[in-house]
Order: sequence, then structure tokens, then C-alpha cells
Amino acid sequence: MIDTTDDRQLAYIRFFCRVNKNTVGRLKDVMEKKLTKGIKRFVLSMCTTGGNWNSAFEAYEYLKRTGVELITHNHYYVGSAAIIIFCAGTQRTCVRKGQFKFHPVLIREEGRLIVTQEEVDKYDRRIARVIAESCGQDDDDALLVMKGECKFNSEQALDFGLVHRIQNTLDAKGMRAVRIEDTF
Repeated sequence: MIDTTDDRQLAYIRFFCRVNKNTVGRLKDVMEKKLTKGIKRFVLSMCTTGGNWNSAFEAYEYLKRTGVELITHNHYYVGSAAIIIFCAGTQRTCVRKGQFKFHPVLIREEGRLIVTQEEVDKYDRRIARVIAESCGQDDDDALLVMKGECKFNSEQALDFGLVHRIQNTLDAKGMRAVRIEDTF
């Protein structure tokens, strides 16, 4: 459960959208506004199929740099590039029926690879490093999960270290969420 004893010091953000330049820009804008008001605790509730890898890394690096207490919560599904953002949480939670989908980097345009395989491999290793560091795993094990296109349920995510706790509710009664949403 989230300690909501002082709701004025906690910001709740719903990130129910694709990961791209616009949605990450909105996330950063919301965070900056809250930070200037002295907010140092954030809940980032996520339901996203993923999106752009560069945007995901931009969000991850920003969130880590802020140094705030960040609870990332898988509201139902977090996949692909969004897992990088999820890993930024100092506490990571998931609903009981939550799912995570891993896969190697896919950078294609109209069916053809638009970067070299060497560049794709570098991306894969960078992503695996973030996952490994966040989960207390070996880089090679995280890379195997990605390349195996694994899908974790909440229990598997807990066992792997991706999730610290399974909880169906954030118990954020009365809190008004800032919504970052689009159709996907």
C-alpha cells in the first residue's frame, strides 16, 4: 500500500499510452511542475504496450536523475520499451493479473531494418543492462529474457526481481491523477 498520510507530497500519474517523444515530453512536463511545487514522491501507474526505445531511455534517465521516490505500478500490461521506464521505480508493484512482455529491439520501417544489426545488438545490451541492474540479475540472463520474447505474469515478475510487490490496489483514494493517455 502507498502511504497517503500526506497526499500533498505525493503526485499520482497515469501513463496509459504509447511511449514516444510526445508522451515522454508530457511526463517530464508534469514531473517538472510537481517538482517545482516541492513534490518528492510520485506514483507512475502504467498500462502501455511500449513504443519508441529512445523515448523510453530518455524517460528512464530523466526519472533516475530526479532522485525522487518513484513507485512504478503495472496497472495491467507493461511491454516492450515501457519496461525500461517501469525499471526506473524505486518501488515497483503490479496487479495480480499484470503482465510484462519482453522482446529484442525492433527498428524497422516498412518491413526493412533501418539500422545495422550491430546497432540493434548494442540497444539490446543496453536494455538488458537496465533490466539486470533493476532486477538484481546478470546482464546475460536479462538478455536471454529479451531475446526469448518472454512474457511474465505477476508471480514470474516477482521471482525475477522486476516487481517488489503484487498488489491490486494503490489505495490512492481521493487522489486526483494526472493523466497521460492516448489511444493505442
